[in-house]
Order: sequence, then structure tokens, then C-alpha cells
Amino acid sequence: MDTLWSKRRGRHLKLQSKYLQRVFNDHFVLVLLILFGAVLYAYSRFVKSLHGSSALLIVAVSAALALSLSIGRLATLVQKADAVFLLPQLGKMQAYLRGAFRYSLALPLTVQLLATLAVWPIMRGGAAVPTYWVLLQMLAQLAWKLADMYLQELGLFWSGLQTKRARLALMVLAFGLTLVGLSTSPVIALAGAGAVFVAIRLQARRILSVANVNLELMIKTEAARQARIYRFYNLFTDVPGLGGGTSRRRYMDGPLKRIQRTQQNSWLYLYARGLVRSDEYFGLTFRLGLVGAVLILIANQWWLVLIIGLAMLYLLDVQLAPLSKRYDEIVFTHLFPIDRAQRVPAWRQVAIGATLAAALIMAVAAIVRFHVLGLGISAAFLVAAIVIPGVFVVARVRKNM
Repeated sequence: MDTLWSKRRGRHLKLQSKYLQRVFNDHFVLVLLILFGAVLYAYSRFVKSLHGSSALLIVAVSAALALSLSIGRLATLVQKADAVFLLPQLGKMQAYLRGAFRYSLALPLTVQLLATLAVWPIMRGGAAVPTYWVLLQMLAQLAWKLADMYLQELGLFWSGLQTKRARLALMVLAFGLTLVGLSTSPVIALAGAGAVFVAIRLQARRILSVANVNLELMIKTEAARQARIYRFYNLFTDVPGLGGGTSRRRYMDGPLKRIQRTQQNSWLYLYARGLVRSDEYFGLTFRLGLVGAVLILIANQWWLVLIIGLAMLYLLDVQLAPLSKRYDEIVFTHLFPIDRAQRVPAWRQVAIGATLAAALIMAVAAIVRFHVLGLGISAAFLVAAIVIPGVFVVARVRKNM
């Protein structure tokens, strides 16, 4: 089983490396650097504006640290065929899962360390924070996350454990003890986290030694975990065998009916319908708009807001580019007498509409934040929502068609 895990881990890492090279291309890295710099600058300005300790900010920090525990899943790398081929090896699955557990710890534990460092300046609501507070809180976060990972593993063996509810209860408990710890002493949070970790670890050791893994549940859980990862990759490059989720969204039928059902509008209707029904592109449009709006409300400088908004709009259009190839594998788009030269103008029109929706969300935030000056920033967003997909990104789409 150790050999099987080693082979699967090597194959998995090689595949992830291939996709990550395509995701973190020059355009995406540039946008990330701009956004990261803008967020750091806005965060530093926010920290400098704090005077004294804020109880509300301590609650927000405790909630953020508790929610960060949801990041990181147990990666077992099992496949559908394992329901048959690994069935005779159920008694040896503990050895396989030991390797999976160790492999799965790297990302979530790193996230906990970075999250604790990120909230260091505001850990006590803006008041001075001794270094040992940060170290104790780091240890507490690591203990909480290890307990969460053991809960995930335990859920694969113990049918009586509702993993989602148990993880939610763990986050609520972590929030409460973290809030008390940050308000008084982090020793309380560390002691509570350590006690919960030891209790869950002992329970996991007892059950794992006598129970067999639920192989079907493990396969289902791993398939859902990998699907989330590959949906993200699919925004940047084609992932073979990945079918994006779709939703009905009846409230969008009205805008779609405004598109005239003529042969000249065939590609326009296909792309518009694909955008509205797609869980990736439709959700992406509003997620980026909302994230940009939150960053705009935090930022203090108008030029920083402008950079954040333009970066968000450019990132959205780059990720909408794969929509232009969404129907390439549909045979009817090649058989029907539809002019394929209409694809680029149709994509441009749909991308402009989606970008304008995200720009409007950020425009409202800019007006709320800067009032009269926000009107000028909003106008810049709306112009960029037309120019970026209509001039810059469309060239990339035309080249790939």
C-alpha cells in the first residue's frame, strides 16, 4: 500500500505541475502581483488608522481564524475503480491513509501559519501584541487544524460521524475559545485547542484500529475535492473529462429573451446562454465583482481603487476567454449552416455584458467610498469594461479560434 500511495502521489504532483504552469501564466501572475501589492498597501493603511483596542475587531479576527480552518481537505487520491480493486485490501488501508494524511497536511498548516501572521497587527483589536501571543496563537491554530484533519479521516471509518456537522462544531468551538483567548490570554485558546486535539486523536486511534474504511464514501469525497480543483483550472485551460456544473437560473430568462432568435444571433445566444447557465463563469463574474467591491471599500486612495478595479476587470475577461471554445466539441455547431466568423463578435458582446455587470458592482462601492470622486472612478470602470474585452482580450480570443 505504501508503494501504491507513492506512485499515485508522484503521478498527481506531475499532473498538478502541468496545470499550474498554465494557470500561473504571465498575465495572471502580473494581476496577482498588482492585487497583492494593493491589498498590502490598503491593509497597512487600515492598521495605521486604528487607535486603541476594538472589541468588534477582535470578534472579526476570531471569526476569520475560525473560518480559515475550513481550508484544506484530506487528499486520498483514490479512484472509482478502487471500489473493486482495493476491496480485498480494506484491512491495509490504514497504511495507505497514513501517507495521504501526511501529504495533506502541508497546505492547511501553511495556511494557518500565514493567517496568524496576517492578523498579527490587529490581533488585539489594534492594541500592541507581544510576540509570544502570536506564537501561542499559531500553536493553537495548528492544533485546531490537526483536529479538523483527524475528523475528516475519522469520518471515512466511523459511519456515525457526520463530518460536515462535526467540522462546523469544531469551527464554532475554535471561534469561541479564540475570542476568549484574544480578549484575555492566548494560553486559554491553546489549552482548549490542545485538549480538543488530544480527545479527537485518541478517538481516531481507537476507531481506526478496529474499523474498516468506507471505500465508497472515500471515493465520493475525493472526487468532489478534485472536481473543485479542476473547475478552477478549467477557467484557464481545458481539463479533459471535466463537465462544468449548470443551473437553471429562471430569473435570467428575461434578459436572454431580448436576443432575437435569428441565424445571425446563433453564436450570441449560445455564448449568452452558456455564461448564464454555467456555474463557473456566472459565479466568477459576481465573485470578482464582490471581491473588488470589498477591496475598494477598504482602500483609502483613489488611485489604488482604480488599479484594483482595472485589475479585477482584466482578470475577469482573461478567465472568460475559454468561453469562446465552449462549444467546439459539440458536433452540431459544425454541421449547422452557421457562420463561424460570428463567434468573435458574439464572444465580445457577451464578455462586455458580463464585465459591465462586475464593473457596476465595483462602481457602487467606489461611489459609496469616495462620493463625488467615485463618480469619475465609476466612469473609468465602465469604459474599461468595454475597452478591455472589446480591444485587448478579444485579440487573444481571435488568435485561439
